[in-house]
Amino acid sequence: MVRHLIIAAHDGVLTRYTGVGTIVQNAIRCLNAMHNELPGGTRVHLACPQLEGGHSLEDEECLQRSLELVSKTGGELIEIDNGTSRASKTALWGYGQTQFWKAMSRSLAERLANLTASEPGPTVVMAHDTPFLHLQLEPWSGLCGNRTFFYLPHSTGANHGQFAADGPDAERLAFEHECLTAIDRDPHSFLCATGQWIGEHLEEVYGVRPDASAYLPNGLHFPSYQAALSRRVTIADIRKFVPTLTDDTRIIFAWGRASRVKGFVPLIEGWSKIASQHPNHILVLQAPDESGEPEYAAEIAERARFSDRCLILDDFDPSIWQTFLQSPLTDVVAIPSLADPNPHTPLEARLFSSGSYAIVGSRIDGIVESLSDRISIVVDDPASSARWAGGLGQAIATSPEWRSLASRESAETMKRYDYSATLRQFLDGHIVPALADDT
Repeated sequence: MVRHLIIAAHDGVLTRYTGVGTIVQNAIRCLNAMHNELPGGTRVHLACPQLEGGHSLEDEECLQRSLELVSKTGGELIEIDNGTSRASKTALWGYGQTQFWKAMSRSLAERLANLTASEPGPTVVMAHDTPFLHLQLEPWSGLCGNRTFFYLPHSTGANHGQFAADGPDAERLAFEHECLTAIDRDPHSFLCATGQWIGEHLEEVYGVRPDASAYLPNGLHFPSYQAALSRRVTIADIRKFVPTLTDDTRIIFAWGRASRVKGFVPLIEGWSKIASQHPNHILVLQAPDESGEPEYAAEIAERARFSDRCLILDDFDPSIWQTFLQSPLTDVVAIPSLADPNPHTPLEARLFSSGSYAIVGSRIDGIVESLSDRISIVVDDPASSARWAGGLGQAIATSPEWRSLASRESAETMKRYDYSATLRQFLDGHIVPALADDT
């Protein structure tokens, strides 16, 4: 019997420019190794928005991993229509984005109906993030075979919208309420929490409770970092990005998309308050304009120009932040998010830490699941530049002994963030039984 497992995501199949893209790529890496553990006849399909040839966001490594997985399992790479001529950050995340999300879900529903009509069998969909919540409201009478949907929202309009320039998007909030309520009422659909905080947030704000057992927390695919962790970084490597670097320079580093929720403005302002006290330090932000918020990217760049020793790197390339985290010149790593359900950055900062730098991060949302006072300096009000000034100053002043102890304590608990292990548990507990159900 043919069985269908579909992973749908706006990023991570052909592209990777968001945290969701990293999560999806982690899943694809894991499934490339675990596909033989799925029930016989399972075909893994990957669905994502279509791209024009030579699109700027296209990632060749992502594409090759995706093609490898569908080839191994006899699946398909399903490029779906999102209502535009190509995948667009602005279209998918700007105001009015729900019309494009609905188009994506409609297109995917049509493709799945055609797929199962020619090859009927149990169908399981893992739908990543809010753009695919509308799958729940699509007509499924044309789907041949049992269906089970697992929805994994990685962000919400209520969480991110509080910091949008024009306030929360009422249309997106209404869209999410309608879709999440429908999911909550459907015995064939499961709402999955990717962290404790977002599970509580969904219940408190949207009135829906994620399935208690269908829990797939965010984490890291450790083998993906082995090469970077074993690399020796020299001053010359850093000087490629910081031409003014000297042997005495010490770096405060932060990275993430140029989005308001990442909190770069309070961080820059906080640094400006204490920069004169630390003449050998420089603030480096890897903040690529990949969020569909060009006005915020421009604001960051403008503030950096008027701040002492602040450099912006508009480049997503992961090898850049990995280079800085491996550099002996990096003195402080900052995680300044104003809102973030369960990001990779604090986990990656912990993974690369060998006691050479101090970590300072926001006490907000899901970040508290990764950072604590024992392994980092925590900023209680991350929207306050004064608090960041204090947090950065405190981090700079930490002793080598404190950093070494924090790094050791951090390393002792990193195994709990092994995404390969948590995905395997999720597959065994939920995906495999649903694929095996041919009644």
